[in-house]
Amino acid sequence: MEAPGLDTALSNLTEQRRIIADIVAAKAELKVKARAIDAALEEQEQKLEAAFDALKAPLKAEKKELKAKLKAAMAAGDTALAGQLTQQLAQVKAQLEVIEQQEEAAEEALEAEEERLEEQLEAEEEALEDQEEANEENEERLEEKQEELDEDDFEQDEPDTDDSNE
Repeated sequence: MEAPGLDTALSNLTEQRRIIADIVAAKAELKVKARAIDAALEEQEQKLEAAFDALKAPLKAEKKELKAKLKAAMAAGDTALAGQLTQQLAQVKAQLEVIEQQEEAAEEALEAEEERLEEQLEAEEEALEDQEEANEENEERLEEKQEELDEDDFEQDEPDTDDSNE
């Protein structure tokens, strides 16, 4: 005797297991995507740091040179040259400050992008986990239904053994 719902239950159970396998695969893909994003952001941070270091290096060298010249001019008592060097030093310091502010702004923008991407990945992961949980619950229900159908089928297949007629 066939149980009419057994084939449907088995089919649904197989489908649920396929869906869960797809979710697990999607979670793995999400982890790969997260690692790729992390690597790209790390690379951007390094390039950013290198670019600003390249901008600051000549200014820092000039600042050091101006300080040495200023010290020598002051030791020689050349106030006119010391005044000029002080102005030049102030200009170099101002340029360095502007570059450092730009670097800070660029770092903050990169951090904001990183946070946005992390939130997006977390939302995707949460959605996958919610979907996986819902499918696992559905699979449990289907397994219970299959067990019920198997029990019903077993009960229907058992021959009646009524010993009272003997």
